[in-house]
Amino acid sequence: MDVYIAGTLMVPDERGKQDDRAVRIAKTYGVWVALASFAGPTGGGYAMSGGSSGIWGPDGVVQVQAGAAAGEVVSVTLG
Repeated sequence: MDVYIAGTLMVPDERGKQDDRAVRIAKTYGVWVALASFAGPTGGGYAMSGGSSGIWGPDGVVQVQAGAAAGEVVSVTLG
């Protein structure tokens, strides 16, 4: 496995859990981690979601991370 990719949906106060999970996966498996996290209201029970999509390097260091606002896009060139 070279990259762990996941789509997530969480409430704003769970953002720290998402970051912790990404770091743990990256360090444990030595892979890039890309999490696409829904931002804004879903219309399906979440008045507001956490957002904060991001990409972490194999060392667990965040390379780039979006905020909580809908429409933010992040990218990085994997090496």
